[in-house]
Amino acid sequence: MTLFRFLACITLGILLSGFPVVADEPVKKDPIDIEVDKMMDKDPSTAGMLKATTRGTELWDAAMNKAYIELMKKLPEAERASLKKSQVAWLGYRDANSQLVSAVYGHAQGTMYGPMSANEVL
Repeated sequence: MTLFRFLACITLGILLSGFPVVADEPVKKDPIDIEVDKMMDKDPSTAGMLKATTRGTELWDAAMNKAYIELMKKLPEAERASLKKSQVAWLGYRDANSQLVSAVYGHAQGTMYGPMSANEVL
């Protein structure tokens, strides 16, 4: 699980904290991951994998932004400032990490490195 997914899950978990959780239940795939899998099944080519993974990143980013907005509405002012500070720091990390992934995979030869790089970002 990438840090991006982890933070999205934590944020959504906070929003849904009033719902009971049963530890013995199997983990269900998120609809975003299901959509990415379907896209890859429909077009398993290198270009198809790259397109599906990039779409997954877009969808996770939108989900994170939605959860962030909802959480900001629910938190008291002091906690909103703390969340914003934390999120700004994480976004800096995410962007720096994405640059590193691009730099590392950018020197690799072969068509599979595009989807591999996109999957690291996802």
